[in-house]
Amino acid sequence: MKIAYFLDLYQGLGGAGNLLLWNARVMSDIYDVLVIVPSNAKGVANGEYVRRCVEFGLEFVSCYYETAYEFYSVDYLAALESTADIEKIAQKEKVDLFHSVQLNPAVEYVSRKLCIPHVMSSYSLKREEFRLRYGDLYPQFHLSDSKLYSRMWAEEMGMESRCIRPVAPLAQQKRINCVKKNHFRFVMLGWVHPAKNQLCAIQAIHALRNDYDITLYLAGNISREYLRECMDYIEKNRLEERIIFLDFLEDVSEILKKSDAIICTSIRESFPLSLVEAVTYDVPVIAVPVAGIPEIFTNDYNAFISEGNGVNDVVRSIKDYMEAVQNGNLKKIKKNMEATWKEYFSQDIVREQLKEYYQYIIGHFLCRKSEDSDLKLEVDKTYETIMPFLSANPKLKKHVLYYTYLKTTLKKKKAYLWGAGNNGKLAWEMIHALQFPVEVTAFIDRMKTEIDFCDIPVVKIEDVCFGKDDFIIFICFNDKREQAVQFLEDKGLKCNKEIFYLP
Repeated sequence: MKIAYFLDLYQGLGGAGNLLLWNARVMSDIYDVLVIVPSNAKGVANGEYVRRCVEFGLEFVSCYYETAYEFYSVDYLAALESTADIEKIAQKEKVDLFHSVQLNPAVEYVSRKLCIPHVMSSYSLKREEFRLRYGDLYPQFHLSDSKLYSRMWAEEMGMESRCIRPVAPLAQQKRINCVKKNHFRFVMLGWVHPAKNQLCAIQAIHALRNDYDITLYLAGNISREYLRECMDYIEKNRLEERIIFLDFLEDVSEILKKSDAIICTSIRESFPLSLVEAVTYDVPVIAVPVAGIPEIFTNDYNAFISEGNGVNDVVRSIKDYMEAVQNGNLKKIKKNMEATWKEYFSQDIVREQLKEYYQYIIGHFLCRKSEDSDLKLEVDKTYETIMPFLSANPKLKKHVLYYTYLKTTLKKKKAYLWGAGNNGKLAWEMIHALQFPVEVTAFIDRMKTEIDFCDIPVVKIEDVCFGKDDFIIFICFNDKREQAVQFLEDKGLKCNKEIFYLP
């Protein structure tokens, strides 16, 4: 059997794509494997994925296609443009099974056209984000690395879903002796981003600065805006020698070999591959109970899992780790951690689980209609409508499916546009062009002093009567969107029901 693995990004290293690449590596022991590395529109392949394919000895080709993490960003038009190249690869390579990652409607289109079974790996999404699903564009089979999100995707999408944990990067777990010491090196792996919540760990290290000598290393691609927030705290509290940013590391094994513990304080996760990598190198886990982590790790048994997600919770777990080092309990915890690795993460276990699921998929696959002509007609009309706006913002083309969803599902309501700037003006014009059934009553803006904007009143967010009127809000700015959504949700509005992004 030949399996084609479709990775996620045409630049950088995606956590989901990296996990799929490891799946391809372990399955190459028993199947023919072909990795499809994304390229950009100019045909330049993702160099980091190419490097890893060469390192792993995996056969690969490159191809342009788009994937999306969330339904809002599904680029339907780009998907249709890339199906021909995917189809050529599948036929030339005689592929028997597709395994894609994230939302990739182009692969599903070819799956249906050629009757090739397709399974999609995807992970953490808020349940309300499924409200934006539009069109019959996704496969029958799904894979996740946590039971929580496996159930959610099955419930929301009507898919058959399995939970298979991330695979270990080594065939055997490393063993490191427990040694009492005075200085400790902790590590965090992954994108430095608000969703990963590194600031919480930084604040915990600060709270313990007089009790323990800890240096925290943060390795991963960096969100510059969030880095500034972290650095402001570090500089204010003189933590420069205790908090070290390493940026992205091609090989995390060396930093893990030198680490005493790994910390995970994420707000949003599925099941972190970084924790599997850490356990493989015998590095104890200190983590908050987010998503799939408590499904595997139990406090004071095989890890140090906090009761909550706050700084004080993390401080308590770090203290528990330190006590275990001093009283010798860490040896027992690491022994249990070894058993956990063998049961869930070892290459032999994951290979057998994937093999069984692939065989199930092939036996239960139903070939379905490849193209929804009515959907394509709707999207094409939307695209024709927004074409005049593309000169101002070419990225609008990526969201044509989303605009089509809004056009066909919004109800007649009053609406606010939050952000009286260029994006707000563009949103106002698009609402009229697309004939959304809403009445824009005002712009919301903290800074604008004009009485009106686009002949519409400008009000401050404090002047909006939440809970009294039935309305929707379009967020029309790019920076700090998640904070804006959280603010509105705290006021009782629901995301993708009364809160939307535009343009």
